[in-house]
Order: sequence, then C-alpha cells, then structure tokens
Amino acid sequence: MNSSDYSFKNNKPVPYGLGQFKRIKKHQDFMKRIIKLVDEIDYAVERHANLIKEKKIQEQKILESRLKPKGQLSINNE
Repeated sequence: MNSSDYSFKNNKPVPYGLGQFKRIKKHQDFMKRIIKLVDEIDYAVERHANLIKEKKIQEQKILESRLKPKGQLSINNE
C-alpha cells in the first residue's frame, strides 16, 4: 500500500517521496519504450503484408503477360 505517513487537512495531495518519484519516472520510461516498440512491430507487420501483396500482384502480371497461343485455337476463342 502506498499511503503516506501524513495528510493535509484540505486533502491536498502529499508530495511523492524520492524513491516513489523515481519508480514512477522509471515506469513512465518503460511505457514510452513499450509504445515505441509496439508501433515499430505494427509497422513491420503491415509492411510485410504489403510486400507479400505486391509480390503476388507482380507474379500475376508476369503470368498474364506470357505469350498467348496462336493459330486456330485463338481464332475459335474470339
């Protein structure tokens, strides 16, 4: 429990102790770092998905641009 040894009559918050203030600051720094790393992971996952999608599109374009059969077969299809 983090209650202080004293309190003010007007219910003003008691100042943080030195150890408690360092702990709070340390936790805030951890949270900033965690948020930064999660954002980087989200970006990497999204980028990877986009790269896979672009690769599939490129492969599909290559398959579509291959030479078509000529002759009687293509005349019958038209």
